[in-house]
Amino acid sequence: MYEPIISCLEEISSNVGRTWDKKAVIDAKGLLTKITDSTFIVSFQTVHNFFGYVTGLSRKLQGSTLDIVEGYKMIDTVKTLVKSTRDDETEFDTVFEKATAMAEVADIGGIKAPRRCGRQTQRSNVPADNVQVYYRRAVFLPFLDSMIQQFEIRFGERAVSVVRALALIPNNIHQTTDEAIDDIINYYEVDMPFPDSFRQEFRLWKELWRVQNEKPTTLSVTSERANSSLKYIKTFSRNTMGEERLNALLLLYVHKNIKLDYEKIIDDFSRRNPRKMLLVNPMA
Repeated sequence: MYEPIISCLEEISSNVGRTWDKKAVIDAKGLLTKITDSTFIVSFQTVHNFFGYVTGLSRKLQGSTLDIVEGYKMIDTVKTLVKSTRDDETEFDTVFEKATAMAEVADIGGIKAPRRCGRQTQRSNVPADNVQVYYRRAVFLPFLDSMIQQFEIRFGERAVSVVRALALIPNNIHQTTDEAIDDIINYYEVDMPFPDSFRQEFRLWKELWRVQNEKPTTLSVTSERANSSLKYIKTFSRNTMGEERLNALLLLYVHKNIKLDYEKIIDDFSRRNPRKMLLVNPMA
């Protein structure tokens, strides 16, 4: 698709038959300049390479058949692969080869590094011996670092410790390791009535389920309901909504059966957000 897009933008930019208006020509020239820029090409191939690792994971997590414990195992695997990719200097060779081929299609004379100077504030000015090393340091590594950080924020050790407790459900109890039991005790010790006897009780239940040999339905990640609700909550006019507000609105929309005490909500709001305006109930 890259070559046809370039041809289309070049056709509009040239405007030989005076078919396009001035704004369309200016926009086409701007887009053409952007997508044929070396930084854009390397960034595109970097993102494309990363999505090769996470596309399958993303589709699995959005489904309804994936067990949540298995889901976190897949996440750990992807995190490990992305970190190893960051440390592997040869991984960028493939990305740069594809970027070079893409630059040939754009006919820009190969991938070029931007001009560097002693002090640069508007873009990356990392030291490098050649163009490939420059883009690895200026584009590839910062992008992977950002993605790894996002993985840690969303699926950090604290979240993993909480999810490991789901290993206690009958369907997963036979696969639970001693390491997982240690994590559960360390995290939930203050909530346990008898933490010292937790290991013995775990072994007891593990044996009971083995003898009974009856496993209930697996706890699954059922996210379709929340995903289908997004179109009602996050509309085009409210596309810049923050994550905290979005989560709150989704909970209100999905759990409609929970009765709300509006008087308490207003009182709590007035205490947390004091204003000069008095929040008076006109019906009182």
